[in-house]
Amino acid sequence: MRIKVKIILTSLLFLTSLHSSQYFIAMDLGTTPSSKIYLEAHNQLNRPVKDVLISIPIETLLKKYPDFNVNAFIVFDGEKEIPSQTEDTNGDATADNILALVDFLDGETKTILIEYGKTAVIKKKFKKRTHAELSIKTDYVLENGYYTQGKFESIEKSIVPANHFAHDALYKYEGPGWESEKVAYRYYLDSRNRNDIFGKKCSDLILNIVGKDDLISDGNESYTQMCDWGMDIFKVGESLGIGSIAIWKDDRVNTISNTESTTCKITNDGLIKSNILTKYQNTKVGNTSFDILSLISIHAGSRLTRVDLTISDSLQVFCTGIAKHLGCSLIADNKNLRWGYIASYGKQSLDGSNLGLAIFYKKSDLIKNTEDDLSFISVLKPTGRKLTYYFTAAWEKEMNGIRSQEEFVKYIDNIISELSFPIKIKLL
Repeated sequence: MRIKVKIILTSLLFLTSLHSSQYFIAMDLGTTPSSKIYLEAHNQLNRPVKDVLISIPIETLLKKYPDFNVNAFIVFDGEKEIPSQTEDTNGDATADNILALVDFLDGETKTILIEYGKTAVIKKKFKKRTHAELSIKTDYVLENGYYTQGKFESIEKSIVPANHFAHDALYKYEGPGWESEKVAYRYYLDSRNRNDIFGKKCSDLILNIVGKDDLISDGNESYTQMCDWGMDIFKVGESLGIGSIAIWKDDRVNTISNTESTTCKITNDGLIKSNILTKYQNTKVGNTSFDILSLISIHAGSRLTRVDLTISDSLQVFCTGIAKHLGCSLIADNKNLRWGYIASYGKQSLDGSNLGLAIFYKKSDLIKNTEDDLSFISVLKPTGRKLTYYFTAAWEKEMNGIRSQEEFVKYIDNIISELSFPIKIKLL
C-alpha cells in the first residue's frame, strides 16, 4: 500500500567526543512489509540552504497513520537515506517529533519519504553530529563544601542540591554542555545561571573530554588554556553572557538566581539534535515567584542554540542579551523581516581573537532593545506564556570559520532570512 502525504514544516537553524561515534538510523525492509509517507518540502529562498532540520509531530502522524511505528522508520531524500532521529521535548521519555536533516538548492521543492514497518534492525550508520551532556562528581571527598578528588560521571538527570554553590566542583565544567561540529556551549548550574562558550578548532565532538580531569574549580581549569580542540573563549562575569535567561523587572535585568529547586535533564543526545530541559521551580524575583521551563537545543551543522521558554506567570517579561566588551559596539538589524537580531563583533574572545555574538528574536515578541553597563539587552514578551529565541557565537579560529565583521554580518543576515522564510511543507 502506498500512502502519499505532504506536510509544511519549519526550517530550524539551530542548530562526539574526539572519537567518531556512529549510530544507526535504519531498518531492514527487505523482509518486512512497509508503509510510506511522502512529504513535499519547498525552499522559499533564492539561495541554497544546508543542514535544515525539519520536525514532524508524531502525534500528527499517528492520527492519520495509526500503524506508524516510531521505532521502525527511515527517511529518504529522493533515493538517498538521510540522518533522522526522534526527540523528547518535555522530558517524559516519550518521543514527540521525528527529525530529519535536509539540504536544499535555491528555490528547490523536493519529496521526502518516511518509510516504516513492524520491525527494525541496525543497517546503516551515520556520524553523530551533536552532543549534550551533564557530568557529576562521584567518589569525592567533601571538604568545607567543596567536592574534591573523585571523578566525573555522565548522568541523564540531576536535581541540584540545595547547598550547591559556584566553583564547588560538583559538576564537570560547572553545568551541562551542548555542541554541534562548529561550537560548544555550557551554562552554570548554580546561582549564576549564565551561558558560556567553548570555541572549537576541530569538527569533532569534544565535550566528553573537556574538563574531565579538572577536579577542582579554581580558575585554572585545563580549558582556560588553548587545547588541541580549542578552549573556553568567553568572559561572562556578571553580564548576560550569551543568550542567558533573565526577567526584566523594575527596568533592569534579574537573572534566575533564586529558585526553590532546579532540575536539569538531558532529554536528547542525538545524531542530529540534542536537547537539555531545565525546570526552575518557585523562581523568586522581587516579591513574586513562578516556575520556568527551559528547553535548550542545537542541531547538526549549525552554530545556533534555540531556547524555548515556558513561564507559569503570564505577567512576567523575559530578557536576554550578550556581554559588552571593550571595542565591540552593537550591530543592529536593519532588515524588514519577521525575525531580527542584536549582535557584536571584535576581539572579545579570551585569547584575543575575533568573536561574533548574536541574539535572534521574533520582532512580534520584542518590547525593546536596550543596554546596561554590562550587556546589550533584548526585552521580550512571551505569547501564551511561551517564548522562543536563538543565539549564536562565531569564533575566527573555527575550522573554516568566519574571520571578519563583514562575513559575520552576512552570516547573521542569512540566519534571519532563513528564520523568516522557513522551509514549507504541506499535506498532499
